[in-house]
Amino acid sequence: TKDSRTFGRTNVYLNGERNSVRTEETNLGNLTADANLAAARRVDPSVVISLKNGGGIREAIGAVIGAGGNDPTAGQKIPPVANPSANKQAGQISQLDIENSLRFNNQLTLITLTAQQLQQVIEHGVADSAPGRTPGRFPQVGGMAFSFDPTRPAGSRVLSIAVKDANGNTTDTIVQNGQLVGNANRTFRVVTLNFLAGGGDGYPFPNFPALNRVETGIGEQQALQDFLTANFATNPYNVADVG
Repeated sequence: TKDSRTFGRTNVYLNGERNSVRTEETNLGNLTADANLAAARRVDPSVVISLKNGGGIREAIGAVIGAGGNDPTAGQKIPPVANPSANKQAGQISQLDIENSLRFNNQLTLITLTAQQLQQVIEHGVADSAPGRTPGRFPQVGGMAFSFDPTRPAGSRVLSIAVKDANGNTTDTIVQNGQLVGNANRTFRVVTLNFLAGGGDGYPFPNFPALNRVETGIGEQQALQDFLTANFATNPYNVADVG
């Protein structure tokens, strides 16, 4: 029954694998972070940034095919497969797919962060990144881009943070060359998960005063369903994951 309820389509495998979403940006990390941003903006149009933890993504959306051995297609990653008994076509994303991936269905929480606090939050997100490590805190983001160097000491790894508009244009530079830029106290409205806002994965949100916290009552699963329906019902999602 759950596989028969579909929300949009994808032409590509949506990477939610543990070794990926906890170490780097992935297409599924982007998709669900952007979905959270879109849902939050319907509640508060001033929200510009979305931040969630990679550890909240529990499964890819798609399939791995091939029988192994001498099969040349072994290990090929493809979009969701058809399920004729549920009247589901290949590439359609179902309620079951979404529930498998966003298993905790965390609720979306709105908060306000200063530029300096946002820098601290991203530093925390990458502080445990190292070869062989898969920290659940690793950030998947929307409305912003950041870069970091995992070989630098924890707390000073973030090299850049930029706020981005819907077209990918930079609207504000927060960190450049590892240094905070501009007024450290300027603020940004952010959507995150209630789990993180409460200090989950060690995030420092509870240590910050005056967050102006608002609970939206919207779950991540609903946010992704709505986003897929609004944007990829006719033209499938087509951004392939890269290494």
